[in-house]
Formats: sequence, structure tokens, C-alpha cells
Amino acid sequence: PKVIRNDGDLESVLEINPTTPLDRGTYRCSVSDKGVERSCSLNITVLTRPSVQLDPVTATVEVGSMVTLTCTVSSPDGVEPQVKWFIGKDRVTDLRAILNLGNGMFQLTVHGTA
Repeated sequence: PKVIRNDGDLESVLEINPTTPLDRGTYRCSVSDKGVERSCSLNITVLTRPSVQLDPVTATVEVGSMVTLTCTVSSPDGVEPQVKWFIGKDRVTDLRAILNLGNGMFQLTVHGTA
């Protein structure tokens, strides 16, 4: 909720806790005294965490076969997230194996060797 708290004659505080994506926008504080008005404004951006889904969740494959993993990402901010793939702690660096399918879908294809 948004709460306005007046601390004495010279300070007014707007508290927003907890913030939500709906709280983003331009906020303006306007003060008038003896017919003179002053104001200042600031823009609030509320960052949200992207949601991630991996398909399949588990897989068992034969040696030499191919497996394709699809990571679907949605970012409410409209910012395209940076996607990285790892095997254990090691990052997959073969960019030919990673494909951006668009619409928040990324794919890793691993070709096995017999």
C-alpha cells in the first residue's frame, strides 16, 4: 500500500511497501506557499524477476543420441533476458548449440558421440 506520512511541518514522506509493477511511473511532489508553487518529480522503475521453465525436467538418453533442452523465459519488464547454459559448473560455450527461438524460448542441442 501507499502511505503518506507527514513528519513535522517541513517533511512529507510517501512510502510504498511492498512495491509491485503497477507502482512504476513518474511521481511528483508539489508544494505551494503564499501563492508560489514548486514541484519536483522522479521516475520509479520496478524490476521483476524473469520466470524460467526448462523442458524436459529430466532425460535419459542412449550414448550417441541427441538431446534437446528448451528453456522458456518470460520477463514482465519486456527486457530480453540473457540466457546462459551450464553443464555442472562449466558454461556451454559452443554457441552453435544454443538457439534463440524467439518469444522467450531458447534451445540447447547436444549431439552425442558413440
